[in-house]
Amino acid sequence: MEEKVFNLPKKLSMFVSNMSLTLRKIFLISKYKLNLNGGYMDNIDQDIIQQYAGSLPEDQQMKFKVEYYGHRKNHWINLAICLAAGYYGIHKFYLGQKNAGFVYLGMGLGSILFFIIGYFVLIASMFSGFRMGMFESGNYGNMMFGNLFAGSIFFVLGALLALVLVVLFLVDICTFKKQTKEANAEIAKTISS
Repeated sequence: MEEKVFNLPKKLSMFVSNMSLTLRKIFLISKYKLNLNGGYMDNIDQDIIQQYAGSLPEDQQMKFKVEYYGHRKNHWINLAICLAAGYYGIHKFYLGQKNAGFVYLGMGLGSILFFIIGYFVLIASMFSGFRMGMFESGNYGNMMFGNLFAGSIFFVLGALLALVLVVLFLVDICTFKKQTKEANAEIAKTISS
């Protein structure tokens, strides 16, 4: 019985310690996020805030910072989205570039669609060739050539769209910080006007 009483303060102490650590983390996160006391802030954010809110009075600067930090885009999140779904342009939607996002999405879905159509046309032409006895008789005919050509065209179109998207994807990966800075500058411009 004494052992249980003795462990209770130890468990209570661990609970309080864990709670204080959690509260301290929440405080630090909120402090750094809003940068109320001059805490950590990216140089990019400092430049943008100075450019768009530097001449404002202190209270309006604080309102600007709160709204800016509520809407700003994080370059690491942009990179993660780009790596995960960059082929479909989801990172462009995250940055607020809807037109570019729709172009990426259309090209990504189009390339997949062309690959699928090309695959099925080629498979269908192969099965129709077997069914009609063209392979056994050596008579491939114009139909077989036409189907193979059509399937190849769809494959080539799909490959070209995929190649363009891969190049754009690599450019986006190499310039993700610059793109995020431009999106944040646009957000700051909107807030300040």
